[in-house]
Amino acid sequence: EDSHSTYSADVWGSFLSLLSGEFHRDLVIEGPFVQVRGSYYTQRFAPTVSFGGPLPPDQVETGLELLLEEIDQLTSAGYYTGNGLDLARESLRRERLLSEESLRSLVIGSIPFWWAVWGDLSYYETYVDSIMKVERDDVMDFLESYVVSRPRAIFVMTPEDQS
Repeated sequence: EDSHSTYSADVWGSFLSLLSGEFHRDLVIEGPFVQVRGSYYTQRFAPTVSFGGPLPPDQVETGLELLLEEIDQLTSAGYYTGNGLDLARESLRRERLLSEESLRSLVIGSIPFWWAVWGDLSYYETYVDSIMKVERDDVMDFLESYVVSRPRAIFVMTPEDQS
């Protein structure tokens, strides 16, 4: 029911996906992850914030420790550069444009998805304008409300022969 935070969460997730960002650098380039993601999935009921990625089997404990440290740093000053947030917002705007490239994708994909997510089309209609207004403080408010110091569930999956 907190639509303002969903826009901030989407910009935050887009920011974390930037290959030039601190999240990717710390965990993939300088860390043990093969790839890594931090994301938020907008849903009307029980939206999900998740982190994860594949690791070499002998790096699971180290990777988990580094990921938890990185999550704790998400609210530190300087983590979100102005340019990075600009890139994240622009990426979301372009993604939206691509999703509306054809009438078919609009009618079968975009509109039904956003109707199911929010229950009316006002969210869909104002989405791009709303994400373009998201600033660093909005991202910090989202993180403080929904990520930092919140209960966590941690799952580690390994092949049976490497437990």
